[in-house]
Amino acid sequence: MEISRIKGLDGIAVTDHHTIRGGLESRDLNRSELVVIVGSEIKTEWGDIVCLFLEREITSKKFLEVVDQVRKQDGILILAHPFWKHTLSEELLNHVDLIEVFNSRISPSRNRKGERLAQKRGLPQVAGSDAHLPWEIGRGVTCFDHSTPPADLKQMILKEKRCLVKVQSYPFDVMISQGVKILRKKGVL
Repeated sequence: MEISRIKGLDGIAVTDHHTIRGGLESRDLNRSELVVIVGSEIKTEWGDIVCLFLEREITSKKFLEVVDQVRKQDGILILAHPFWKHTLSEELLNHVDLIEVFNSRISPSRNRKGERLAQKRGLPQVAGSDAHLPWEIGRGVTCFDHSTPPADLKQMILKEKRCLVKVQSYPFDVMISQGVKILRKKGVL
């Protein structure tokens, strides 16, 4: 959270894979004006879905069950990096609220395809850092024009005009985080 404040961010969404623990902990430890949105990135049979505004864990990995669990919490569903490890279908596209059109860890050509998809579907666009390393925080930012915190952050995310800040991560950053993931799986870290 300190890095987010240093970089001038007003808010962050903490979306660890398959858990909200990091988001809950970040929100509980936050002693500043920084807005912390609790979420999770869930790998479903159709690809990754970012779920925001959660208070309870998502226990399923089946897309339609994930949708049901998120809706019961009045949460938001974001189609993350739609042209990276996804099976796009009408059913999937009919259930998401927003499309991530910039992911700092995904190639520019795949991001552009995501942008065209969002435009074609008429869905709001978001940018995400997908930060796995501290220095990646803030590389993908969704900005809203507001001088004071909105009364309803969720509605702002769904409805307000926005700008996207896009700074591509370096391939070396992705290699480092993948190496860390392998070492964790092997129990070295």
